[in-house]
Amino acid sequence: MEYFAHCFFDGWHFLGREIGALHSSLHVDLTRSLPVRVRERQRVARKAFDCVIGPCSEWKSIRLYGTIQKLVAMTNTPALVGPELGADTRWVNGLDMFVYSLVFAIFALSPVPRLLRPVVKYVAWGPNWFLYWRLKRLAYPVVEKDLREHSEREKTQPKPSDKSTTETSLLGTWLAARYRPEDRTADRLAHDFIVTMFESMTTTICTLYFILSELVIRPQLADELRAEIKANLVDGQLPMSHLGELRKMDSFVREATRTNIFSYLTVFRRVLKPVKLSVGPEVPAGAVICVDAYNMVKSQAKWGNPETFDPERFLKLRQQPGHENLHQFTSLDSDMPGWGGGPQACPGRFFASNSIKVFLTHLLLNYDIKLPQGAVKPSVGSMPNGSVMPDYLARIMIRQREES
Repeated sequence: MEYFAHCFFDGWHFLGREIGALHSSLHVDLTRSLPVRVRERQRVARKAFDCVIGPCSEWKSIRLYGTIQKLVAMTNTPALVGPELGADTRWVNGLDMFVYSLVFAIFALSPVPRLLRPVVKYVAWGPNWFLYWRLKRLAYPVVEKDLREHSEREKTQPKPSDKSTTETSLLGTWLAARYRPEDRTADRLAHDFIVTMFESMTTTICTLYFILSELVIRPQLADELRAEIKANLVDGQLPMSHLGELRKMDSFVREATRTNIFSYLTVFRRVLKPVKLSVGPEVPAGAVICVDAYNMVKSQAKWGNPETFDPERFLKLRQQPGHENLHQFTSLDSDMPGWGGGPQACPGRFFASNSIKVFLTHLLLNYDIKLPQGAVKPSVGSMPNGSVMPDYLARIMIRQREES
């Protein structure tokens, strides 16, 4: 968090400093609740696609990144913070603009001399501060309702019970139960709502951008994934599980994130006090330590053919004896450390996997996609902070399938 505040937000601790309750809510409560929500998430995805894509019996051109961003905002909000905010266009549009304004601030500050940044940053981050304040105000009625309901439950049910995995439980309920009374405030929960939505959106949006960039040039792979989906449907719907049954899709998604990394560096840390590692000189306070993610996924020794996109690469690895439960999209692997590692690994990775698979299931069963005439695979660029930046102007063609 200190790294992101220093290198991404120019001193603004947007992500906070202490996230123990939020981390536990996402890692434990949210993950447990995913299987019972699969069917509801499919219905939300259908509604989002109908709203954003609209009728398209003929080929229709859409902007890839912007379309994905709106779809993710509309599908993630109900599952995390509730249907009230999910149906509020001000909330959805506010999240949409929050991401864009953050990118603007990072680019705007990058050429500014460091001596001038303490003054200029207030102008650059102004739109983000305004949107953050506005999103908080929209979240207050929801979190205040969650806090009132939690207070009433405590009076009638003093002992905590494990009801956090029920279909009706949402982030506000879990946070209210996990925070200490003195920290259980509407302002704190509203902040957590915004941080959770921001984190869940940015990673999922980029992953889906990479996935569709690969899928749009591989129509045969799309047909194979459709066949796998149909083979696992129960009464026309996905099974109420963590969707581990979609093994080929899982392998494809992991390969897409191997060949299309989020950032050239990963496992970010900012040294808070001098530290002596096992090798090298003492690292001074304020230094930044990262891992080279780019060359890690390009390693010839590790991957054999790192430049080749093999959608079944990890499916084949899982077929080795003793590896059946390894090499999954959500697996913590030192060779692909995008999720981090150990107790600080991304707590929302199972939710992200669920979101991506529900999204792809609806897309594949109901639409065809292709590149516009003469276009090439959507590209990526770089941001000043070392992150990968999708092409915001890239377009693809989409059409409803005659058979679903």
